[in-house]
Amino acid sequence: MKNIKKNNIIIILCNIPCKKNILNIIINNLLKKKITCCINYINNIKSIFFWKNKIKKTKEIKIIIKTLYKFKNIIIKLIEKNHPYKIPEILIIKSHTNNKYYKWISNNLI
Repeated sequence: MKNIKKNNIIIILCNIPCKKNILNIIINNLLKKKITCCINYINNIKSIFFWKNKIKKTKEIKIIIKTLYKFKNIIIKLIEKNHPYKIPEILIIKSHTNNKYYKWISNNLI
């Protein structure tokens, strides 16, 4: 693949309850701190999971955060501070991207 760069970009996935105020708090804090420059979210994700030995169902919002590895811990702390769940889902995926996208992210973060 031409112009694909292995770098320190990561993708952080997190589900939150379907409450716009929580979504706005998390997204706005991340963007204002300039520790991510792109966040996508998908409404009405249907989640089925075990909680306290019971199967639970709920609707959530999936947040997809693109950032650099060096901001991982700051983002985790921010999510944990503002997330209403006792154990929030925070999944981190290593990523590869093209050179132009990598430069865009790198140039727009602190």
